[in-house]
Amino acid sequence: MAAALVTDLEEMLMELKDALPDGDAGWLRPMAVLSAEIEYSALRGETVDAANLTDELRELSELLSGSARPADRTFTARYRLARRTSPEVARLHERVLAACRCSLPQPD
Repeated sequence: MAAALVTDLEEMLMELKDALPDGDAGWLRPMAVLSAEIEYSALRGETVDAANLTDELRELSELLSGSARPADRTFTARYRLARRTSPEVARLHERVLAACRCSLPQPD
């Protein structure tokens, strides 16, 4: 599951980079950082760092849902636009959020 999520995130970052016509990729930084942290927590360490992975998945879910920190407003606005204009970004958005939901602990 984690490997598929990391692959989807990499694909999504590539799609997002090309989704908006201005060629500016700096706005992708919040997602790129989380993607790298998720990859390290889930795949690159000797063991899975479950606590960090849970926090990172929650942060990613919030970022992609538009409920992230105020500092991520630029990402949120541009991401919404990319999702509306690119069917591929919209498809990957659903897959990534579904993977986050499946991986996060559910409340009792």
